[in-house]
Amino acid sequence: MSEANIHQDVRQPLVMSFGKHKGKDVEYLELREPEYLYWCARNIDWFRDKLASEHPDIFRTLVDTQNAMDGAIDAWAFEGGRFVPNFASVHSEIRWARIKTARISQR
Repeated sequence: MSEANIHQDVRQPLVMSFGKHKGKDVEYLELREPEYLYWCARNIDWFRDKLASEHPDIFRTLVDTQNAMDGAIDAWAFEGGRFVPNFASVHSEIRWARIKTARISQR
């Protein structure tokens, strides 16, 4: 098998160097606490730039999640007598749709 036929993901994990999730990589956090990643990307310029350049798929999914939430009432949950954004639920739906689309396009 030639080197041209071997595909490897050589992308290094982006590991959090700060905050409550210090030492965890962003791929883990995308699955466990996407709200935290979104907060970091929205509030920490250097982190947003690094995430967008090194993990554009994760960054795009976070952006798409926020865009979907901006106009959709079903992106909000009623908790404690008030409506709160249900970021994780919407993020999960968008992420899963991207995975299915990628699998279909690989066929």
